[in-house]
Amino acid sequence: RRQEMSKQNQTKDNLTRLSSVLKTNPNSPVIGNPDGNITVVEFFDYRCTYCKKVFPTVQKLLKDDGDIRYVLKEFPILGPVSEIATRASLAMWSIDPDKYMSFHTAVMTSRGQLDEARIFKFADKAGYDIKEVRGKMKDPAVEREIATNIRLAEDLGISGTPAFVIGNHIVPGAIDMATLKQLVQAARN
Repeated sequence: RRQEMSKQNQTKDNLTRLSSVLKTNPNSPVIGNPDGNITVVEFFDYRCTYCKKVFPTVQKLLKDDGDIRYVLKEFPILGPVSEIATRASLAMWSIDPDKYMSFHTAVMTSRGQLDEARIFKFADKAGYDIKEVRGKMKDPAVEREIATNIRLAEDLGISGTPAFVIGNHIVPGAIDMATLKQLVQAARN
């Protein structure tokens, strides 16, 4: 029990210490209201079935509550295709953030096997130049963002996706709308 309490205290300390990297890193995609009065962070993987399952719930939350700043932390833990999707996504965010949501939504709502060809098909449909995206995927800033997200997850005890950071709470798994709203309200208070 003491070990568990110590672990919880360490996680809370890490949340405080890492807050700015977690919430305001300019290399992390931000959706919702960039000036929202509350920040929600989601660690996700494009190949994660549960991330895809919770995606419509998150979109509805952002539509219903216009004061949420939603930070996406790419956490490619499900193999090489996850890594390619993450690199492409972060490249697109740095090239043109205004087109990012089109790509992100396409991948998160897609069904079936995700592979490199489909990733670039979604990028093309979102209006990105594929050659530019491929070049930007090799940018050291993309590598740093991935490494930062992996370190953040380790420091916060996050080992799977999705995982949400809302206020002082780290919530693993595909949570429902009621739980999301409750955590957002608690964080505001």
